[in-house]
Amino acid sequence: MSTGNICDTYFDDTLRIFAICAEDDLPDSFAKLFSYIHVRARESSVGLRYFDTPDPEAVRAISILLGEEAADLPDIPEQHAEFMASVGNAISAIDARSAANQGIETPLASELRLRLRLYKDEAFRKMMIAEYRKRIAQAESCDWDRVRRAFREYREKKARQEESDWMGEK
Repeated sequence: MSTGNICDTYFDDTLRIFAICAEDDLPDSFAKLFSYIHVRARESSVGLRYFDTPDPEAVRAISILLGEEAADLPDIPEQHAEFMASVGNAISAIDARSAANQGIETPLASELRLRLRLYKDEAFRKMMIAEYRKRIAQAESCDWDRVRRAFREYREKKARQEESDWMGEK
């Protein structure tokens, strides 16, 4: 499936990670977080040790995107800081409207909050890194037949759950 392109590698690895999580009945939010851990570890020259000491710049960037921190960054051009602040404000506004109208949170905000927790909550970070090592570290060895089978079984299980939920409401 992969052509050797960095994007292809990212998507191939993410599909494998989601398949492994589906097989293990882990929530989608864990699959997303494991994908984030995987990419950060691959990009870092120190691999998973990147998470040994939380990166203050990553924490700050996520906090800004969530609108939890001002984007007053003296070391970047004002237009970039304004853009980051506008993204954070937009995410916060969408979340507020979603919560008020539907009682939900946007997937992006939930994913960012989980990433922020990974950096800030040491016990959670250790647990997730240990789970990553146990389940995901060798994702490349997950072949495409296994990926297809895992997604087929995941879709079938979801369909049964939805049908059961629907039938239970009747």
